Amino acid sequence: PGSTSKCSWAYGASNTTCATAAKSTTSGNTLLVGFLSQEGVGTANISSCADTAGNTFTALTEIGAGGGGALARWFYCHNITGNASNVCTGTWSAATRYKHAIQIEISGLANQTPLDQQGAVPFSATVASVSIAMGSAVGPIFAIATSTNDRTCTPGASFTEIADWGTSAAAEYYTGLNATGTVTTDITASGASNLTFSAVGFEEAPVNPVITAQPADQNVNAGATANFSVTATNATSYQWKKNGSNVGTNSSSYSLTAAYADQGAQITVDCINGTGTTTSSAATLRVAFNLTGTGPRAFTNLGAPFASGP
Repeated sequence: PGSTSKCSWAYGASNTTCATAAKSTTSGNTLLVGFLSQEGVGTANISSCADTAGNTFTALTEIGAGGGGALARWFYCHNITGNASNVCTGTWSAATRYKHAIQIEISGLANQTPLDQQGAVPFSATVASVSIAMGSAVGPIFAIATSTNDRTCTPGASFTEIADWGTSAAAEYYTGLNATGTVTTDITASGASNLTFSAVGFEEAPVNPVITAQPADQNVNAGATANFSVTATNATSYQWKKNGSNVGTNSSSYSLTAAYADQGAQITVDCINGTGTTTSSAATLRVAFNLTGTGPRAFTNLGAPFASGP
């Protein structure tokens, strides 16, 4: 899911901002920005996000432990304006220490609000866990975590760490843009602490079927079976056509008993899903007379002396 940039972070500085490292971003993609601070709840909030390109960010729910504990908050912007050296800066409502920031550029997301966001704030714990409801959609899940004490964080199964601020915070994302259903993600700290964990799931933008193996030409004798097949990703149904007319069944394969009248027939297939249709290239059916076997051949339509064999 796109490219990422590890943050530049201000560990121990008591101020109201924290900025990521600069990275090149591409127009049209999605930018997801995460901010963390190991203290601040009750005294400060992560209030806003701005970047060099001037994109407008939507803030997700701030996750915090309460009573002066750690904070985590995501911001996102779809269809961004790209920048050759983009920096994202978070602003806190009051000065606080131990802040962290990361910007994650993602391609191929649906231009909509996240499918789900959940947070966990366990006290004196080594594990923080949330479940993200993706429903029937498919897409990536991203998560960030920190603690009120310096701890090393390890991401849960099926997740890959994309940033690590040493013993203070971590970020992880679900690999492969293929999360679906209800997905549980967790973070494990190296020792008990007051943990703050925030995860968010996005939907991958629907795409037309993609044909990875086209139907192939077939050479068969008259009366033999010609078999055609297609391989396509994201296809939910199929419509085969012979010379432009619908044939066959809703299947990735199509078979017919070849007649000589089918000589040169053009076979195509429409691969279909809820987004659109992708049509295959045409496969040619070549049909030969079946000259197998022994004995005389009768060509009664030609008349004598070809009406019968000797």
